[in-house]
Amino acid sequence: MTMNRYPLAALACAALIGGCGADDKSSEPLSKAEFTAQADKICRDANSRAEAVEQPAGPAGLDRYVDETKPILEDLRDEFRGLEDRAPNDISAGFSEIVDLIEQTIVKFGEFKDVGTDRAKIAAVGKQLGSLEDQTDALADKTGFKGCAE
Repeated sequence: MTMNRYPLAALACAALIGGCGADDKSSEPLSKAEFTAQADKICRDANSRAEAVEQPAGPAGLDRYVDETKPILEDLRDEFRGLEDRAPNDISAGFSEIVDLIEQTIVKFGEFKDVGTDRAKIAAVGKQLGSLEDQTDALADKTGFKGCAE
């Protein structure tokens, strides 16, 4: 467990579930192919945004990193909530669980700002984020998202 892995893990977790709020305001469910294509595109975009943020060199840089990356997680959550009613019936429940996990990830990710430079506390928050990431990965695989792990 390194300090640098888990802030990125939180973004990866969220990126795995990044969705797209389509311009079409219809509330009709999308096909699974349409739905996952939109989510995968947003995942790739979110990954690009996250990769553009400079990793902290140490604990002292963690606040800046959280400030720059937490909005990416919040955008993903908001886009997913906007897409939630368009989820195909066969993946709707799993998708709702993913939305819940992204909310938990945002809260947990924000805890990095509360731990200061204490490496043990940073590692503990990182471990919890890793668990959220594992849960999200499993749901994303089950749901059929493919472009999110790129």
